[in-house]
Amino acid sequence: MYVPLIFRPESSAAVRKLIQNYPFATLTGQVEGKLQAVHLPLLLVETESGEWFLEGHIAAGNNLQEALRNPASSLLAIFQGPHAYVSSSWYTHENVPTWNYMAAHVHGKPTVLSGEDLYQHLREMVDQYEEGRAQRFYLEQMNPKALAGQMKGIVGFRLAVEEVEATFKLSQNRNETDYGRIIAQLEASQDPLDQALAEAMKHSTQKK
Repeated sequence: MYVPLIFRPESSAAVRKLIQNYPFATLTGQVEGKLQAVHLPLLLVETESGEWFLEGHIAAGNNLQEALRNPASSLLAIFQGPHAYVSSSWYTHENVPTWNYMAAHVHGKPTVLSGEDLYQHLREMVDQYEEGRAQRFYLEQMNPKALAGQMKGIVGFRLAVEEVEATFKLSQNRNETDYGRIIAQLEASQDPLDQALAEAMKHSTQKK
């Protein structure tokens, strides 16, 4: 990932927040010399010692499972946060339009989850996404035999994170006036992504 110094996130906590807020990722790996990709939610797990892991599961028929079963494989998970077009008309001077965005690349080595480990992963994922819902579902509600049958159709995995790269391109290279004008235009948009990006810009501590 190309990351100019001015667009680097201010902390690992900021990257963690991006991953947790936008967990639907693209996971890529090589199978027989060809790049494969799958789109899926990933859970970020952080140990007390500060180690990061990503957990997820894919269909057993997905050929990316071959890479997941190879502990020597290196996989890449791509997370994308809010992004939006920035018009030249928003500047106080002549300049080209651009695209602002937030993204993180997470590299890791896989371990396959099975049995109780896979069950716990599924329970944690369900609990996270059912939180706050009016008619909350619990994995424990499922018939054990039916659940076991469903689990045979997936491959669970945990990625031990080896490297994290991230870029938060939020117009940090613009002057204070233009920075404020960009935020105002994005806030006035009806597009939720525009509004989310404006909010991220308002809370950024990296603008010059």
